[in-house]
This record gives sequence, C-alpha cells and structure tokens, in this order.
Amino acid sequence: MKEIFIFSCLTSVFVIVIPSFFLIHDSAAAHQASYPNIQCQNPNVAPLALPPAISTPYQPVEEERNTDEIDPDEVENWMNSIDTIWNQYTKELGAQVEQSEKRKEQEWNDWIYNLKDQWKDFNNFVEQKKKRWIHKKEQDWSAWIKQMENKWITYKEKMDTRLRHASQERPMTQSELRNLEDDIKEEVKKRMIKDYKRWVSISEANLYKWIKKDWEKWKKNKLDEWNKKEWKVSEENYWANKDNQLICGDQFYFLKRKKKNAWEERIKREKEQWNALTRKIEEGYIDKPHNEWEEWKNYKSTWYFKWMKYFLQNFVYSKPINPYF
Repeated sequence: MKEIFIFSCLTSVFVIVIPSFFLIHDSAAAHQASYPNIQCQNPNVAPLALPPAISTPYQPVEEERNTDEIDPDEVENWMNSIDTIWNQYTKELGAQVEQSEKRKEQEWNDWIYNLKDQWKDFNNFVEQKKKRWIHKKEQDWSAWIKQMENKWITYKEKMDTRLRHASQERPMTQSELRNLEDDIKEEVKKRMIKDYKRWVSISEANLYKWIKKDWEKWKKNKLDEWNKKEWKVSEENYWANKDNQLICGDQFYFLKRKKKNAWEERIKREKEQWNALTRKIEEGYIDKPHNEWEEWKNYKSTWYFKWMKYFLQNFVYSKPINPYF
C-alpha cells in the first residue's frame, strides 16, 4: 500500500514539471530568436536577450525648452506698459467729461431755443391783461375827473367867498382884482397839473409794477424748471456734499478737478447767458414804453388840459363888492 502512494506522488510531479520545462525552453528559444545580434562578453556564458531600450547606450532625454530669453528690461517694459494703460485710461475718462459737457451744453441751448414759443405765450398773456387794465383805467379816469371837479368847485367857492370878504375890507381896483384872479388861477392851474401828473404817474407805476411782477414770476418759474432737472439736482447735491470734496492726494484728483471745474464753468456760463437774455427782453419790452398806454395817456392829456382851461376861465365869477365900480 505504501509503495502505491509513493508512486502516485512521483507520477504527479513528473506530469507537472516536464511540460513546464518544455514550455520554458520554447519561450527562451523564441526570445533568443527575437534578439539574434546580442553577444555575451564571456563565451562561456549563454547570451542574455535584452530589449532595445536597455541594450543601446544611455542618452539623456532633452525636455522641450522655451527658446525665448528672459528680457533684461522686463521690469522697465512692464512699468512702461502700466503708464501707457494708465495714460490711456485717464485720457478716455477726460474725453468722457468733455463729451458729457457737450451734451449738457446742447440740452441748455435746446431749452433756451424752446423758450421762444413760451415767451410768445407769456407776451400774449401780458397784452391781453394790459388791454383789460386800460379798459378799467378808463373807468378810473372818469371817476377821478369827477373827483377833481368836486375838489376845484369847492375850492372855487371858498375863493369867491374870500374875495368878497377881502373887497369889503379893502376896496380893490380893477387892475388889482385882475391880478389877484390871475394869481389864483395860476396857482390852481399848477395844482391841477400836479394832480394830473401824480395820477398818471401812479397809474403808470402800477402798470409797470404788475407787468414786472408777472415777468419776474415767469422768469423764476422757467429758471426753476431748468435747475430742477433730475441730473442737475443730482450733480448739485454731489458737489455740495462735504464728503465729496477733492483731496490732492487722490490718484484721480486731476480728473475730479476737471469734472468739477467743468461743472462750475457751465453754471457760470448758463447764469451769464440767462442774465443777458432776460436783460435783453426787459430792455426791449418790459421796461420799454407801451404804445397802447402812451396813446391813451396822450389822448387824456390833451383832453385834460382843455378841460382845465375851460374850468379856469370860469373859476372866479362872483363880482367882488367894489365901491369904485
């Protein structure tokens, strides 16, 4: 039984080892056939087949290199590029300031141009109001003339009484009487002219006063309309804010200074143009004599002096008591 077990083990080893031996031998032969040119230095040692990468002499692999040399002026060039970019940037910002100011100036010019039609509307309003005023002044004139008649008739009656009493106390010659009457008439004439001039002056002052008042109101409303534009209020508030005051150390100081200077110059220019425009209107219309009123005044002046002459001719009609007559 023991002999049978040993025989079985040997048989198994033989079955496994022998095929492996032939497999290894075939693989080595095949490998040797793949590298027939390899010679061993020792003829007594079987040749060893090596892959081409191992059998060839060592040569270091060169990495791909950047053939550009480092620029010795790299720092200077970089700084110069910074300056170029900065100068270009500030130049563009400066151009934006100029373009913005041109747009705002154009809007101002357009606004002034459009005022022409609005001024025509205001002028028509004043003309219609002036016609109504002159019509009412006609009624005032009639009432005033009636008042003057009563005033000087009362004065005449008092002077008649004084003349009679004076003639009773001291008889007067005809010449003395005429001289006295002439003196009284001359004094009354001066006072009547003074009353007329005062009435006309007050009326004329009222005319120009309400025209001036309406003009100042219109002028203020129009200027407020411009100054209250949203973008103008915004920039006004910005520059009025103390937190937005310019600081010399600010890297953008010169740009901000340019922006503020442009704003200040524009405000000044608009004010000067507005004052020149309104002054021209005032000189050409508001403060200029109004034809309708001048014609009315001339007509009434002629009428008044005729009325005054007639009144003075009949001023002293009571014959004073004179024993010489």
